[in-house]
Amino acid sequence: MSFFQNTEAIYSSNATGGYLNPGKLTDGQSIKFRILGIPVEGWEYWNTDGKPVRLAKAPSALPSDIRYRDGKPEKVKFFAAFPVWSYPDSAVQVCQLTQKSILQGIDAYASHEDYGNPIGYDLTLTRKGKGLETEYSIIASPPKPFPHEGDAIDALAALNLPALFTGGNPFGGGGGALAVPGDTPPHLARIKEVRERLGFSKEWVLTALAATPGFPPEPRDLTPEQAEALITYMENTAAGRV
Repeated sequence: MSFFQNTEAIYSSNATGGYLNPGKLTDGQSIKFRILGIPVEGWEYWNTDGKPVRLAKAPSALPSDIRYRDGKPEKVKFFAAFPVWSYPDSAVQVCQLTQKSILQGIDAYASHEDYGNPIGYDLTLTRKGKGLETEYSIIASPPKPFPHEGDAIDALAALNLPALFTGGNPFGGGGGALAVPGDTPPHLARIKEVRERLGFSKEWVLTALAATPGFPPEPRDLTPEQAEALITYMENTAAGRV
């Protein structure tokens, strides 16, 4: 099963807090990390003030405030952001990726029967080359329990990845929708993340489940397939397609 929702877009310090940025790796440098929760996905561009703008859905037209370079508008890029444990920094960080080679590499392991969901194993990211010659590779370690759960759990509870869409600080608190391995199953954590991002209440979800034949009355009893169906229904409802 794919780790990312939007597979189409993919294939076309010691202080807690901070970002794991592949672009800051030097030629030949590697970093080992563990994904700790489900990704938040969207689209990002840089505006004329030099600030990132993140959208939950791809814009239907070129944003009016998009930054230009050499007379041409920069690209609106798909991104996925998720919490990670950085082994070099011994800290929970946010990893936001736009590089398709890295996203595809993670998704390939997530779809492989011997690996599955990447919260179950470590990943090592390596950069080779410079400038336009830069290439990234991602290698998975054999699956094993995460050894730093006790150190990560408080930081994860405060992490608020949807704040990325409003220009807020994801480390500013108000989170708690993410799962450490062994805690909330990823498909249930994703229901909560999507529900909160789209502005649906818990009562709305319960009403939707009660009106759907064959579905359990409580979200905690949903199978992964039923959870995906519920998420699709929420997204279609928010977009006015229902």
